[in-house]
Amino acid sequence: MICGPILVDNWQRWKEYFHTTKIESLMFLIDLKKIETVEYREIKKVLECDSISVSDKNKIKKERKLANNRRAARNFRERGLKTEFSDIKSVETLKKVKDSLLREKERLLKETEYYKERIVVFEAEY
Repeated sequence: MICGPILVDNWQRWKEYFHTTKIESLMFLIDLKKIETVEYREIKKVLECDSISVSDKNKIKKERKLANNRRAARNFRERGLKTEFSDIKSVETLKKVKDSLLREKERLLKETEYYKERIVVFEAEY
């Protein structure tokens, strides 16, 4: 039904917006940047439909996942990383972990220096 990056996580919520008015629904989707490149006829299908089947929901989820994977791979290639399939969130998570480990390393080095100084002072006193 829909090919592209329309995100449909909670169909009931979306359905409520679709039943308000068609223009408001379309503006809501555009405002939230849920539509990137979707043809007019596909938007019209979404706005006119009253319900969606389970198979269509699965197709939407599959298309969304593929679009996210393609977008992630494209972003990594643009950054110069050689990968065909990657998850941006996992790399961001790894960067955060790396940063926290570096901070922890710095803290431990400072602590080690402090205790070395204390040992020297202690040995000098006795």
